[in-house]
Amino acid sequence: MLISDPTDKTLDRVSKIGIEYKIPEWLAKSVYWLLKEETVVIPTETVYGLAANALSENAVSKIYKAKSRPSDNPLIVHVSSLEMLLDLYKTSENEDLDSTETSLNLDIIPKIYHQLVYQFWPGPLTIVLPRPKCIPDIVLGYNTKSNTVAFRLPDHEIARAIIELSGLPLAAPSANSSGLPSPTLAKHVLSDLDGLVPLIIDAGPCQVGLESTVIDAISETLPNIKLDIEKFKEQVDCYNTVMDSDDNLMVKVPCILRPGKITIEKIYGMINKSPQSSEQDLQIKTNMWEFTRIYGKSFKNRDVEIAPTTPGMKYRHYSPHAKVALFVPPKQDSSCQNRAESAGIEATKSQMLNTLNNLAIFSNDNDLGDIKKVGIIYIKHQYDWLKSINNEFNVKILKYEQNNDSLAIEDHYIDKEINLGLPNNGKDGRNELIACSVENILDLGCSIFGLLRTMDELKVELIMVEGVLEDNEGLAIMNRLDKAASTRILCK
Repeated sequence: MLISDPTDKTLDRVSKIGIEYKIPEWLAKSVYWLLKEETVVIPTETVYGLAANALSENAVSKIYKAKSRPSDNPLIVHVSSLEMLLDLYKTSENEDLDSTETSLNLDIIPKIYHQLVYQFWPGPLTIVLPRPKCIPDIVLGYNTKSNTVAFRLPDHEIARAIIELSGLPLAAPSANSSGLPSPTLAKHVLSDLDGLVPLIIDAGPCQVGLESTVIDAISETLPNIKLDIEKFKEQVDCYNTVMDSDDNLMVKVPCILRPGKITIEKIYGMINKSPQSSEQDLQIKTNMWEFTRIYGKSFKNRDVEIAPTTPGMKYRHYSPHAKVALFVPPKQDSSCQNRAESAGIEATKSQMLNTLNNLAIFSNDNDLGDIKKVGIIYIKHQYDWLKSINNEFNVKILKYEQNNDSLAIEDHYIDKEINLGLPNNGKDGRNELIACSVENILDLGCSIFGLLRTMDELKVELIMVEGVLEDNEGLAIMNRLDKAASTRILCK
């Protein structure tokens, strides 16, 4: 989709150059708009991003304007390669760096991140790095105190092609109106930003469906621990050490600020892959990543939220227009995991059923008003438990499918009312229940933003969501649902 000035002959020239060099039109026009300091919506493996030249304050300001994003909410900068990242530090203002260096000088990147970069880039991982002087304050959300910038190397060929051909690092938050669920389809972008951006690149559904994991191992706000520096010398340098009040050398503890597809379990299990020893997988025996903490779980610092170094820390996110009730499963007894998991699922569904059958009481207690249309999102295609719902509802089953079709193709449909064996006493005007199930936790992660948006399209007033356990990908899913929820119900 392209909105352009018909009198601008430069765009025609770019298109012809693209044809001459066999560059696709979408790529040529993307580069054109970016070089003109405009925004372009690009696909990534996580969510669709609203991209602009990260080196230009003018270009980045258009991101904030289109999204109605608070100016103190920082952005993530996307690069096409390690070379592009390192080049940002090789400016005239950094004269101590050799700009003629041909090999990758990873000393520019703090040692603690080398393992992550080798293992998970390109991919859905963002790391907080020292700020290159070429990055303007606006990208940091004007938080110059931290003097850090979050960077990512996306695992999406189209995104990397646009970045590479433009020669620009791109600031690119999610391409939605600030606060709404992130877009995983181009139609979601169009719903929020139609007429506000010159170009949307539609590459079908995003494969991950959740924003990247964000990790910080260098900021001043991180907790510190005392370690034997010699044992951790491969991961310790000036970026992640600090002197305490007693002149002890302390090491900053790595922290996951925003969970995502790269889970803490994957970080614990990673190995060090180095280009210099590509035929060997080197295991660091004493590893700083064993001490990794999760923000909001094992570490919290109010300063991180007041002056964040990365998005998602300060403001409410991911919320549809409908109210969201999140049903949080009980914690597992690790001594009998399978039985506990099964009991937890039953407890959660039982609580959801009880809420449905007492919706009037629930509505009054939560100031939701008179609810006539309810959506429910749960795991596994099992409708049997819905048979216990009282006859106050007309139940319909929503089948949600993300697809690669054009924007005009709806990505959901509702079956005709399915007979679930519910009693029907002939009442008119019964409440409507739109029920949607997903196969497993991974499917929930890929589709949750799309499902929340679809429920809004269907004019649902309350969305009830079955929560999951906070391990592996479940941690990221619950992080997003927690931020989206207006009501949180603990199941027992």
